[in-house]
Amino acid sequence: MKMKKVLTVVLASSMVLLATGCMKKNDSKKQNKNRETVEAKTDIWAPYDEEVTIRTVMSENAAIRWEDGDNYDNNPWYREYKERFNIQVKNDWVSNDYKTKLNLSIAEGNLPDVFTVNAQQLKELQAADLIWDLSEIWEENASDLLKSYMDKNQGIFDTAKVDEKLYAVPQLNLGADVPVLWVKKDWKAESGIEEIKTINDFEKMAKAIKEKHGDFAITETSDLMGMFSMAPGWGAYPKIWIEKEDGSIEYGSVQPEMKQVLETYARWYKEGLLDSEFTITDGDKMFRKVLSEEAGISPFSTWFVWGVGPGSIEQFGVEGTFDAYPMPTVTGEDAKAGIKFANYGYNVISKSFPNPEAAIRLMNYYVYMVSGEGDESPELVKSLFNMNTVPYSFRVFNPDAEYNRYKRISEALPEGSAADTSTWGQDAEQFAKSMMVIEDNNPDGGGEYLQYGKEKSSMEVTAEMMDKGLLLEDKLWGPPTETLGKVGSTLDDILIEGFTKIIVGEKPVDYFDTLVKDWEKASGDKVTQEVNEMYGK
Repeated sequence: MKMKKVLTVVLASSMVLLATGCMKKNDSKKQNKNRETVEAKTDIWAPYDEEVTIRTVMSENAAIRWEDGDNYDNNPWYREYKERFNIQVKNDWVSNDYKTKLNLSIAEGNLPDVFTVNAQQLKELQAADLIWDLSEIWEENASDLLKSYMDKNQGIFDTAKVDEKLYAVPQLNLGADVPVLWVKKDWKAESGIEEIKTINDFEKMAKAIKEKHGDFAITETSDLMGMFSMAPGWGAYPKIWIEKEDGSIEYGSVQPEMKQVLETYARWYKEGLLDSEFTITDGDKMFRKVLSEEAGISPFSTWFVWGVGPGSIEQFGVEGTFDAYPMPTVTGEDAKAGIKFANYGYNVISKSFPNPEAAIRLMNYYVYMVSGEGDESPELVKSLFNMNTVPYSFRVFNPDAEYNRYKRISEALPEGSAADTSTWGQDAEQFAKSMMVIEDNNPDGGGEYLQYGKEKSSMEVTAEMMDKGLLLEDKLWGPPTETLGKVGSTLDDILIEGFTKIIVGEKPVDYFDTLVKDWEKASGDKVTQEVNEMYGK
């Protein structure tokens, strides 16, 4: 009964019924029928006497750089699993549409042994009794380092529990994604604006850049990421839930402070400071415009470095690439950055897999290698982390990783390549990439250079904001409520469409009030009620 219930939900959400016509029998049980439990040693780092096979699935990653002969099924990580633990990891499939493919696998009853799910899938699989209760398995097999990640992020860890029982291992995240103001270094120098503290400073710089270099100065995308990134400069916090003075929780995108943001952006659009084609511009197109020198200012997230880092170094050199700044404000005072609940996914283990502790032990190995705690060869570390996330469902991230990495790299920069990075783990690779630019002018390290390896890097801004306590966490610190999970994207679409009409002049700024009412009628009021009830407001 439970199995039918969860499969019906998954089928409804992914339209799998239309594709398959009927449900297949539970093939995962058939594949696991003759598999017996292999005895695990008490030492969590000891290899099994008999080989353990783990079936998994993963998302295709175009950024992986394979060495000759390596692929998803044969690579340094999988070879290390076999050599160190006598665990053979096999992929049932690798897909560039992971969510759809996983929904299909669940609907067919063909569960892999270990796989990564979202919050809704976790809830459904637990309710159907298809995944392990990991409570005791975790306590007995998770390393001290892995447990320490969860201890420091208890709020995220708790989202993997039902009735105080642990059903998944959260992957966590690499740290706060703080939007910064990216400015082309040489163009800023030409503008004569030394500091960008106020919105007025910012506007003067934008006008100077537009006048000398192009049709517009400020990038924007159809999802309004730039405007949402800059909004705290006016005291607005869109895209997150905030606590009001009366203690209630409200959605930041529908608060009155957004009016001034929209009014300013509408004026910038009218004056030609903003990209006139933003309504048909996605992230990739924005990056192309930046690299073709159509704009010199981008309010954007940290991952801007991967879109333009190598290309900007190659085309413009280090003096013509981008510097990062905190967002300016109307008053010139420091702005806080709104930080959303971040967890890349949940690692779950099928109840039909007879050795669940084996998966936890591979997660131990991942955090061990990332940390650089052990005496491992630089060649091995490089081979593992030159590949970009092959472990997928065996990975768990350290939320302090980016902050710690920046501190490490910035302190070692004066030493250059002579710095001893032998105990740095994954950080050694990031440092080496930064050195490629600094010492050899090699653009291949452009992303790492912009993020960690230069004055006015994105992590310099983020670290300073963290040190000053300038991060405002989303009050909805966990999975969405039931209604928000169903209509959240629709609610945001209503606002983005309305905000866009205001910016391009189709609607006056006062249309914002009508827009808020439309949002409330479309279940925004119900979601707000659920969020407040969830937190006892």
